[in-house]
Amino acid sequence: MCKTTLALFIVFASVAWATPRSKADLLADLKVRREKAAKLDFAGAAAEFNKANAVVKSSADSYRKMKNPVLTEAEEQVLFVSYSMEPVKSLAGTSKPSAQACAKAKQQITLEDKGTKTEDSSFSHEASEALAWLEILCK
Repeated sequence: MCKTTLALFIVFASVAWATPRSKADLLADLKVRREKAAKLDFAGAAAEFNKANAVVKSSADSYRKMKNPVLTEAEEQVLFVSYSMEPVKSLAGTSKPSAQACAKAKQQITLEDKGTKTEDSSFSHEASEALAWLEILCK
């Protein structure tokens, strides 16, 4: 009985985890983890960001493993989330980032998001999430 239950769990879990997550799911997960990280010190917040970023990366990798000849809209959106988090990822190291490194990351997120938009447009959801993580890691 126990072995059967364990085998069924593994089969169902692998199917559930093999399904790539959507942009909305990833942003919701990032928000929950960010709210948790806001209450932690730098090391704890950086560890929480690394966990969240691993989820984003695994979802992007899941789309890549599907080997679609053309990027689907869902895959493209997940890649945008992943790319938006790159400047923050570079700051989530072992030591607290300098003010200059934080300013550089903020500028990079801003330029990448608003590069093709009008000056008065708002940030995308991906960039807003990246800026919120940046604020936590640079406080």
